[in-house]
Amino acid sequence: MGDKERVLWLDYAKGLLIIFLVLGHVMPENALMHSWIYSWHMPAFFVLNGILLSYTQYVKKTVWGVVLQGIKKLMISYYVYGCFLMIARWWGSGFDIANLKWQLVDMFYLWGIGATWFLPCLFLAQLFYRMIKKISFARTFQNHKINLGIMFLIALSIMFVPFIIKANNVFVMVLFRSMIAAAFIVAGDLLSTVVKKIQKFSQSILFVGSACGLILSFTVFITTGKMQVSLNTLNVSPFVIYIVNALAGTIWIFIVAMSIEKSHAAIVRIVEFYGKSSMIVMGTHQVIMLILMIPIKMNYWLNFVYCIVVLLAEIPVIFLVNKIKSYGKESKWREKFVKYN
Repeated sequence: MGDKERVLWLDYAKGLLIIFLVLGHVMPENALMHSWIYSWHMPAFFVLNGILLSYTQYVKKTVWGVVLQGIKKLMISYYVYGCFLMIARWWGSGFDIANLKWQLVDMFYLWGIGATWFLPCLFLAQLFYRMIKKISFARTFQNHKINLGIMFLIALSIMFVPFIIKANNVFVMVLFRSMIAAAFIVAGDLLSTVVKKIQKFSQSILFVGSACGLILSFTVFITTGKMQVSLNTLNVSPFVIYIVNALAGTIWIFIVAMSIEKSHAAIVRIVEFYGKSSMIVMGTHQVIMLILMIPIKMNYWLNFVYCIVVLLAEIPVIFLVNKIKSYGKESKWREKFVKYN
């Protein structure tokens, strides 16, 4: 499959994930649903990325091709969206200079402002993933199953490091969360074959599977202590509980995405629309929340309403950003990107 071809269920999965991300951000951290969403939504994004990369020739790209792709697709967006959010937060603070200073520091260290932390994390995680796969499939290893086993062990090892070594500065924390993210990308790659087989199931089986997946995910979350976790701040201990919750929620959202792929309901188009523009929503929804002065308080009915309001406000933003992007398709960056691939 070429890099430009789209896999519909992946778009639906991204759409569902970005909607849940917005929903989680319009409710307080002590809300049960917020904690449940956070237990799996970011790992699911990285697992999804691993499945997407398994469809492409990503690992065969040159190092410079990978770096330029990451800069073009992720890091430029990181600084652009980060600047908009920084200005919005500075405005919200009454133009407090200290507020602006710390946001500039967070951006410089790649810690990220708000949800923009995801972009440099994904960039670094993809580089780790490429390194892991290159090592695992080196010519000295000829057996495919051994290669996969090596890749799994390396990913598990680098994921385990942040759980046993205490990070003592921001740079280390940025690397640690990227290592965990890379392990989830590897998980997506390893699971891609199984996922492709599940995708072939009938809609009725997938519908039942999605209901069972939801029950499983929420049951696992409740029985493991309803823990508040955040990959952003490396609040992800204990190790086993975090992984189990992450994978349970990820499996559920993937089965739901595959189920709606076979549906002709109008909501499918809505989910697809936000899925194809998930990066835009990721970078701009908190700016919209600040401009609209969305209150963060415990009221599930209002939380759902605010989520819908933010998603509706995203529509003109998505069209505007896509329009701006269309002007840069034949830029010098594009020429360099092609050169190194």
